[in-house]
Amino acid sequence: NPEIAIKLADDEIILDILNLPDYIGKSKKALARHKSRIIGKDGRTRDIITEMAEVDVSVYGKTVSLIGNMEHLQVAREAVEMILNGSRHKTVYAFLEKKKQNRRMREFQETHKIVDL
Repeated sequence: NPEIAIKLADDEIILDILNLPDYIGKSKKALARHKSRIIGKDGRTRDIITEMAEVDVSVYGKTVSLIGNMEHLQVAREAVEMILNGSRHKTVYAFLEKKKQNRRMREFQETHKIVDL
């Protein structure tokens, strides 16, 4: 998608490409199954990763591409790897929620300069 790709012009935005056969081997059945797990029913899992990790996710061919800043990419990559390693979607969603809450708390503390008394 050109609108997403243009984000790469920003120095803070990175493209991370996961080559699925590196994780699951060369079986076409395994590839299809894992791609389906990453995308989810009606794209739900991909959308949740996109929203919670604040990255753009594209599943195409034998790759999963992630576009975002370094911190967000690390979270999204770990979520995708959890799915590839067989974790339940519920577990991955809980992981993403926890990471998002931690990030929001850290951002809040940084903007409000909270000092421990």
